[in-house]
Amino acid sequence: MAKPLSTNDLLTMCGSIVKKDYDSDDDYKKSRRFCVIPKAVSTSPKLAGKVILKNGENNEEDKNTWGSLKTKYTATSNASKRIKGLDTLTGTSGEEWKSLRNQCKSLLEKDTTDADYDDLVEKSLIWCVKDAEGLKLADQ
Repeated sequence: MAKPLSTNDLLTMCGSIVKKDYDSDDDYKKSRRFCVIPKAVSTSPKLAGKVILKNGENNEEDKNTWGSLKTKYTATSNASKRIKGLDTLTGTSGEEWKSLRNQCKSLLEKDTTDADYDDLVEKSLIWCVKDAEGLKLADQ
């Protein structure tokens, strides 16, 4: 069994990765996992000034906006902009918007250690904020 890494071990490893003249996927993954302070997608500077849609389990305050986004989300022409892992919206008729709301809640809670962090931030700008870019997409 390997001994646990100490704080000094981590500092040394992170320092050596940063000083290297070349990039490798392995080093990038290690640095992303061990050398950053995790920050949630919701705190990304790209979301600064944006109003995140209400996404609590029973919160229907932004239902109309979620409904509009649901229409755009299900349009075939917008398939490439969908959130990874949420290809279709499920739920009883008229309630499909809730699966988008719930996925946004989960997405916004992910942090910088996630390999898809940059994509998650972009998807949150498309689907999870009041002036979402998704509202400008085609309906079909």
